[in-house]
Order: sequence, then structure tokens, then C-alpha cells
Amino acid sequence: EMTSSLVGSEMCIRDRFVAGIVDLYGRVPVGIAMSKRKDRELVKEALEDMLIRDKGSKGCIIHSDRGSTYASKEYREMLEKNGLICSMSRKGDCWDNAPIESFWGKLKSEWLKKKYDTIGEAARDIYEYIWSFYPNERPHESLGYLTPSEFYRQSKSV
Repeated sequence: EMTSSLVGSEMCIRDRFVAGIVDLYGRVPVGIAMSKRKDRELVKEALEDMLIRDKGSKGCIIHSDRGSTYASKEYREMLEKNGLICSMSRKGDCWDNAPIESFWGKLKSEWLKKKYDTIGEAARDIYEYIWSFYPNERPHESLGYLTPSEFYRQSKSV
């Protein structure tokens, strides 16, 4: 069961933008999208990916920075339509997004090669990290050195 706090952000790799949503309870990605443009469609696609994966129950808080992509009318309407609560950082306060910015930093430093021949190669590497390695093999200090998958299994059995 999803807790009530998720955080969204985006990063750039080569000429692709990647938007993601991370569950703060288990420190695991729950939605992702890639595009050549950093626009409201990118963050809407990450949110749609999360919803398709059946993550984020009604009343769940989706936190982001105050960027125009997250402040767009279409994105906020999509949140409202799905019973999700929009939360945004105060102006100039970057600390609220620290969990997802930390996630992007780990992805870049631990997994990605310095150079890819094609965008397809980079995309495969990103998806492998996000959906396979990170939740199933990477332990987290904040989770008692369990992987997110182990943490969720353990919390369900308690």
C-alpha cells in the first residue's frame, strides 16, 4: 500500500529529459517518462505511468518544485481528476525535492556510462536501473540497508 508522499522531478541525459516520481516511503520510483522536450506532456506522462502501474491512491500527496511543467493547468487537473493532492516547494526552497534529486544523482554516478552511441542505449540503461536494479538490488541506508523490494515485503509482513 502506497503511503501519502511522492515527489516528482526531471533531469536531462544527452538530448533527452527524464521525469520521474518517487515513493518516499520505500524510496522507489513509481512513474517515469522520457522526451526530447521538458514540458507539461513529459510530467503528465510520468504521472500516467505511475497511474498505469496502480501506484498513488486517492489522497496521496504529489510534491514537486514550482516549475511551469508542474504548475500547468493540465497537470494539476490530472492530479485532481485522480484524487491526488498537489504540493509544491516554497519559492527558493530546494530541500523538499532532495529525495528525487538524490535518486537522479545515484542514477548518474552509479549506473550511467559517460557516453552512449544512441538514445536507445541510454534509455535501456535508464529503464534497467529504475525498474530492475534500483528496487531489487540497491540497498538503502534509510531503509536499514534493505532494497526497496525487501523493505516493502518486510513492511507487509509486519
